[in-house]
Amino acid sequence: MDEATSTELPDGDAAMAWKNLVNRHDPKTTSNKVQLKLEFNSSKLGDSKKDPEVWIANLEVIRTKLRYMDYVISDEDMMIQIINNLTKEYEAITDQLETEMDNPNNDLTLTDIKNRLRNKFNKMKKNVKAKNPESENEETALFAGKFKGQCNHCGKYGHKGSECKDKTSNQHQDHKRDNGNRFGNEDAKKTPNSDDSCKYCKKKGHTIGECRKRIANEQRRNEQASAAEHKKNQDRTSEHVLVATHEVATYSGTQANRFAW
Repeated sequence: MDEATSTELPDGDAAMAWKNLVNRHDPKTTSNKVQLKLEFNSSKLGDSKKDPEVWIANLEVIRTKLRYMDYVISDEDMMIQIINNLTKEYEAITDQLETEMDNPNNDLTLTDIKNRLRNKFNKMKKNVKAKNPESENEETALFAGKFKGQCNHCGKYGHKGSECKDKTSNQHQDHKRDNGNRFGNEDAKKTPNSDDSCKYCKKKGHTIGECRKRIANEQRRNEQASAAEHKKNQDRTSEHVLVATHEVATYSGTQANRFAW
C-alpha cells in the first residue's frame, strides 16, 4: 500500500494497489506474451490415454491469458491447433475434420470438435476393455507404482514371474517331491492330486495355484478394484476440467476488474 499513494489519497489508493499487484504477478509484458504463445503452439495431446477434454481446457486457459494481453486466438486457430496435435489414434477423425474445415461453407465449431473427440476417447476406452478385460488391472498396477506387466506364471498384473508367490509355493512342493523320490520317502512322493489339500479351500485333489474358488475370488476382487479405479479416473478427469474452467473464469474476472479501474 506504501507504493499506492497519491496526492489525493495520501493514505493509500486501493485501485492503484490492485493494479500494482496484478502487474507484478501477471505482467503484461512482451516476454510473458511470447512465453504463453510458445506454450500454446507447442502444446500436444501426447498420450492417447490422456483425456483430450482436459488438454483442451488447458489450452483455453492460455488463450484467455493471451486475449487480455491484446493477442487474440480465433476459434479457427484454436481448432487448427487441436486437430494438428492429436495422437495417431485420432488420425481418421483428424482427416475428416480437416476436410470439413477446407469447405468454404463449413459450419464446424469448437464445440463440435470437443464432442467428437470426447466420443472417440470414450469408444477407445471401451474397446480396450473389450479386447483385454485385464487392462484395467494393468492401469491399477501403474498408479500403484508396481510392476506394470503381467506375471508369466499366474497371469496376474502387478508382479514378475520371479516374484510370484504361487510359483514359489509350487517350486517348494516340487523340491519336496524330488527329495522324496531320491531318498525313498513315501510321504514326500505323494502328488498334489492325491492326499494333499489346498491351502485356500482346504479341499483335497488340487493345489492353491489350481484352486477354482481362489481364482474366482481373485477375479471378483480385481473387477471390483478395476471399477473403483475407473470411477476414480473419471472423477479425476472431471476435477481437472473444473479446475481449468475455474482458472479461466477467475482470470477473466480479475482482468475485468483490472480494466474497470
